[in-house]
Amino acid sequence: VYSRIVGYLRPVRNWNVGKKQEFAERRVFRPSL
Repeated sequence: VYSRIVGYLRPVRNWNVGKKQEFAERRVFRPSL
């Protein structure tokens, strides 16, 4: 059960980080467009 929870939390953490980076990149690239 613990491994299952860890396996679920890991992707969520990566997803949050990826979304934050994507949002920051969009903000930076919007003016160039």
